[in-house]
Amino acid sequence: MSSPVYYSPRPFREYQHETPPFPKQSSLNRPPSSYPPHDELGSLPAEGVSQRNSSFDMRTQSSIIDLTGSTPNMDPIDDDPRSDLRSQVGPIYAFPCREGCREVFYRKYLLKRHIEGQHRCPHNDRKHVKLRTLEEITDHQRGHRAEGVGYRCGTCILKGTPTNPMSQMSELQMHFRHSHQSSAFGYQCIESPCYLGKYLGGIYFISTDDLDDHHEREHTLISPQGASLTSRNYTPISSSLRNKPAGNSAFRKRRLDKSPGSKAKRRMTQMNGKGLLVPPRRDLETASYIDSRVSFLDLQSFTKQQKWMETLTHLASLHILPTFVCKHSIITLRGTCSPAEMMRGKLLLVELIDQTKSRSHQDDQIDQTKSKSHRDDEIDASHCSSLRTGCHQYVSVHPQPEIYALDPVENADTLKLWDEQLLPKISGVIRAASVEGSYSVALVRQNGTNGPQPIIRFRSSGNQGEISRQIIRESVQKICEDNHLPVLNVQFTEGSMVRLVGGSSTASILDDPSNDQKFPHERRPWEKPGMGASIGLAQCPHVSVTLGGYISVDGRTYMLSVDHFIAKSLCNVTTDLRSPAISDLISAKKKLKTTFKELQMKILRSAPDVVPLGKVEELLFPRAVDQELEQYKRIGRELDEEDGFAFGELRTRCGGGKMPIRPSSNPRLPGCLHRMDWSLSEITVKHRQGRNVHRYRHITKPGIDDLRNEILHPGGCGVPCTTTRDVAGGESAYYVGTTSGHRKGLINPALIQYGDEFGTSHEWSLVVPHCEVLRDVDFRGDSGAWILDDDNKLLGLLWGWDNGSLIFTPIADVFADIKQVMGCRQVGLP
Repeated sequence: MSSPVYYSPRPFREYQHETPPFPKQSSLNRPPSSYPPHDELGSLPAEGVSQRNSSFDMRTQSSIIDLTGSTPNMDPIDDDPRSDLRSQVGPIYAFPCREGCREVFYRKYLLKRHIEGQHRCPHNDRKHVKLRTLEEITDHQRGHRAEGVGYRCGTCILKGTPTNPMSQMSELQMHFRHSHQSSAFGYQCIESPCYLGKYLGGIYFISTDDLDDHHEREHTLISPQGASLTSRNYTPISSSLRNKPAGNSAFRKRRLDKSPGSKAKRRMTQMNGKGLLVPPRRDLETASYIDSRVSFLDLQSFTKQQKWMETLTHLASLHILPTFVCKHSIITLRGTCSPAEMMRGKLLLVELIDQTKSRSHQDDQIDQTKSKSHRDDEIDASHCSSLRTGCHQYVSVHPQPEIYALDPVENADTLKLWDEQLLPKISGVIRAASVEGSYSVALVRQNGTNGPQPIIRFRSSGNQGEISRQIIRESVQKICEDNHLPVLNVQFTEGSMVRLVGGSSTASILDDPSNDQKFPHERRPWEKPGMGASIGLAQCPHVSVTLGGYISVDGRTYMLSVDHFIAKSLCNVTTDLRSPAISDLISAKKKLKTTFKELQMKILRSAPDVVPLGKVEELLFPRAVDQELEQYKRIGRELDEEDGFAFGELRTRCGGGKMPIRPSSNPRLPGCLHRMDWSLSEITVKHRQGRNVHRYRHITKPGIDDLRNEILHPGGCGVPCTTTRDVAGGESAYYVGTTSGHRKGLINPALIQYGDEFGTSHEWSLVVPHCEVLRDVDFRGDSGAWILDDDNKLLGLLWGWDNGSLIFTPIADVFADIKQVMGCRQVGLP
């Protein structure tokens, strides 16, 4: 009991506008008591007492009380006999509630009643449970019964038109009269879980026939094997008890008799079976539930345990039926057994639950610690130059039509004009227009009113005044007219070329794929990393790229990827590589949690409200769902491993962090220059040496069969890449990156001209669907991926994005530059 707090009396007028500190309504919706508290009877004065409170049916003090002894709004009168008593008024003791609210009471019994009514469970075996907030109360009520506490019309439930619980019996009787034209007081079901206690309401019927129908539907137990449990100690409710009206005066609370011998009389009444609402009979149903919630993942794990069927069989022998309430994720138990047998069955289930709790619950504290360290890493991300530089490009606010690669046959004349006239002269035009900073010029087809038409897309990071744009348009128009070809339109945008190094955060203007459509499998750990795997520096949690593949340099095997991610990973300088990168591993873990939530929602939508534990495999986890859960649980175990991700060490870089420019090795492109962006690393952890295959088949979304094949083929299930070929333009191609996964497109036969402070180059580009609305962040992390044709022949190395086009360098030029830098004789695929 709370200790009293001393208060000095205050003048009367300070209390004139205060509300008496008494509860107005029980938050547990308990039916009101019909009589005032026993220790109040006969002790309350006739004056200063208000009418009975309608909510509690109890006597309360008047709304304005003069704590000094005077009457409201009256000055003290000397000859008032009550004035002689003012000096005798002692200190006032206040008893504040310390259970989570701010109510204050001036009598201990009021505080006690308040605590029992609003902060304790009224159920007999749950009185020790403390409830501080309304949310806790509501959640606790669901543990007793899904519908909560209150009076319910069972006849409406039988008809399929259930009503909301009612707070008072009088409301239920009124419902009987208006809805069922019945004056019956009501016949209550006293079987669990319908009956929870004397003050918790229950389910009532207008006739015994309805009560019998309800009993047959709800209180006939079926064992996990399907056998009925009505053969042992299960007796229907006796007609004498069932027909007893719930409103009989024998059940009402009587006033406390303080006369001599009253204790003995009360004891006899309490021991008399006629005065009890529910006689203590062992043949009645006993109910209980597991205190902790059980997730769908935990439940599926239980079914895999050897003790699963053994536990269900033991519970059936005790005549206990365990069920899973899907909506609230709790396990309830009911059966025709003694309380001791029910406790024994409950302990069996609790033991099984404790032994097979999923790893996600066991590692919550560890995950929170890791998340904090990851947040600290993100705060310290300013050390990485990739996150310091503002290299994002922005999509135009105007609607963008679809963009396609040029057709080598249909647009042959335009391609010839581009290669022979526009590309050689465009650099001079840019200088004459005084365009500052870096720039790019691309020729693509853009959807128009007459179908796809060639258009020039110009982008620069510097000055684009109206005069500069006019100079460029007039120059293009003159070149087209001199060659007797239709004038090409020029579209201007601002921005700069972006190298596709991955970061710890991503964004997109498009809707992300839903979780059941796409999971970032390329960011997951791969025991033997192959083409498309995630790599990063061992101590940098911010930057990641894609593993291109393996090449042979004078008989020595190296891993080939891009170089620019090394220069941008300056937070922790190291030459050690790991797979997957730290940022990709964090991203995959977050995505896995979301995937499990989506799977749970999918199961919940198709599941019944209550499922016997013996049928959870059939109703909740059919073969397809079970296999999917098992595969993603395996993925979760792989993601939880913190060791074994060491992979290799950096050996050689191109240009020392810069992008050197070299002449094209293709004889069909005289005078064209390409930028180099490559690095070579050697695999130092030999058992992780992979092959030039992708993890999955040539598909965009791996299915359950593909995930299962990872176990049979740890090195990958894709088609091996064994040969290379030159880029012609117009061919279909694809790549697999850590961000995009499998992405397909067409190689634009028109080269892109790109210029910056280091010079001007001509680059090949891959045009993918919806590129007109995608941004660079939709591809970040794809740098290093190999571009392959439909025959799985290697075409080039992806390294950048600009104005909707993915930029790559032909593999023949990459191999030629490696020969020059390393001074070797032979470079090719193993």
